[in-house]
Amino acid sequence: MKQYSDSRARKSAVAGFKLPFGKTEKIGEKQEQNANGDIGILIVVDMLLTGFDAPVEQVMYLDKVIVNHNLLQAIARVNRVYDDDKKVGFVVDYVGMGNHLKKALDAYWEREQKEITDCLLDDSELFAELKKSHEELKKVFEEKGISMYSEADDIFNLFYDEEVRYGYMEAFERFAKALDNVFPRKEALDYVSDLNRFADINTQAREHLRDQRVSMKGVSEKLRRITDEYLKSKGIDIKVEPISILDDKFFDHVQTRRREKTKAAEVEHAIRHFIEMKMNEDPELYTSFADELQRILLSFQQNWNEIYRQLEELRNRIQEELKQETYGLNRKTQMPIFRKLHALIYEKREKPSEDEISNLTAWTKDIYGMLKVELGNIGFWVNVASVNRLKGEISNYILAECNSIPTAFANHNVIAQEILAWANDERITTAILSAED
Repeated sequence: MKQYSDSRARKSAVAGFKLPFGKTEKIGEKQEQNANGDIGILIVVDMLLTGFDAPVEQVMYLDKVIVNHNLLQAIARVNRVYDDDKKVGFVVDYVGMGNHLKKALDAYWEREQKEITDCLLDDSELFAELKKSHEELKKVFEEKGISMYSEADDIFNLFYDEEVRYGYMEAFERFAKALDNVFPRKEALDYVSDLNRFADINTQAREHLRDQRVSMKGVSEKLRRITDEYLKSKGIDIKVEPISILDDKFFDHVQTRRREKTKAAEVEHAIRHFIEMKMNEDPELYTSFADELQRILLSFQQNWNEIYRQLEELRNRIQEELKQETYGLNRKTQMPIFRKLHALIYEKREKPSEDEISNLTAWTKDIYGMLKVELGNIGFWVNVASVNRLKGEISNYILAECNSIPTAFANHNVIAQEILAWANDERITTAILSAED
């Protein structure tokens, strides 16, 4: 019994139990002991009621009679959320504590009783919630005349409606949470095949729609092990990113879709995702692409053949635009300034004239030089005075260099503000400081 009555060993075991698996921590006043987080079970007789705080604890097994406040303290130990893998706690009662729990609650005011009892659910309620959430999830499809096992194109077309898509995501999250609360009880196993089907839907829809919200995020690790194994068996790699619109094989992939609407939607979402990902890098350029995308969708509503054709042309235009002449400027760190000046000084989007190119190139290099010097100062972006000073320098530079152009005079403050807003991105700042000019 000596090893189990050793106070140092007991202290280490309790501290280790409170840690996540795989973690270690120094304990003791002098940090002389190690606590190992791989301890998963503590057997307790008369300890750890007062002052014991372990949010990671998920299950309490009761096999002795505890009464009054000690009972409430004990079961409250599992009534804590802890990261994404613990959203509920369990009490496994071997001795029938129902009457004792009622007596313990009688000592509390009515409001406190309700708060406590509202947290307690028995098996029948948990399985009722699972059944209800499962039916509601299936209803998302059935109300639109299809089923969860319909062809992928039918489901993609259904999810094209964002309201339906969001409704599905909410219903799936409720179902996954309800299933996690009862798994791996045998009654829960009947739902595993449908869980796998939803995992398949989520993975394919996420790729098709380029919508990161349609995913398995929030699903517990124990359920993810099941769905990941299923997807792997079907040859679906959930870690592979969707094909970029710049990839030569992009349209080969799109052609695997059977319907024109699905093809058009895949191109639309791919272009939209690409624009969103790149917008901060070059706002003027990618805003022009976003405007063109919106024009196509509004001009050819429901004409999916024409939308597909127009989107294919837009994709080709994007590819060509990213290969355009840069007039000796850095495509990533200087051309965004060039385009910003072109839009706000000359108020144009078409290709600039030779004289305009000459002016814009010189102005771009000068403003870029100001940025590179100032951004190299440690803590520049958190120094409000430094940021305002640079803004003033750029604004005054525009007034001095472009004083004969009315729009430059009208927009000099806007130009300075928007250039700084563009540069105030960690990726852009890093690119400017690391670029060899």
